[in-house]
Amino acid sequence: LFPTDFSVNGDKALAHAVRIADFDNGEVIVQHVVGNYFEKHPHWATLFDVHELQKFMDGYVTAQMAKVVPKDSGKVRIRTLISKGKPADEIAAAADGEAVDLVVMGSAKGVVTNKVIRMTGRPVLAVSANQPAADNVGLRKLTRILLGTDFSEHSKGGVQYAFDLKPIFG
Repeated sequence: LFPTDFSVNGDKALAHAVRIADFDNGEVIVQHVVGNYFEKHPHWATLFDVHELQKFMDGYVTAQMAKVVPKDSGKVRIRTLISKGKPADEIAAAADGEAVDLVVMGSAKGVVTNKVIRMTGRPVLAVSANQPAADNVGLRKLTRILLGTDFSEHSKGGVQYAFDLKPIFG
């Protein structure tokens, strides 16, 4: 699952999602969560035709999704998903509902990413905002993985996941 907010950092995370899915001819679900602006600011609803604005926003999101999805993703299947609600809630729900193996997301400020990590039992790969552009990074071969652990029961899952990645990346 790759949730996007259409940011540059998100694009960097997408390169990782496609690369990882490529190892097993997998699928990347590209998700965008649309909040309900008028729920937070009901006074604006009186100034606009809400239905027309919603149609415009739906069209905008669909157009942005088309820009995000890579044209050549090799054997990786790409599917889009537009959800409505609070980002962390919807991302966690999609991760669990779609029974994804991994959530790959950008972590610009980390607020939503941290919530998703706490809300889902799925592994989450948070790609740093300082990550180089996809064409400047060795996504073809990942050779070193740093695993931070505090030796707690909770961190055992992270250790196991890191060792599961080892044979995939050689």
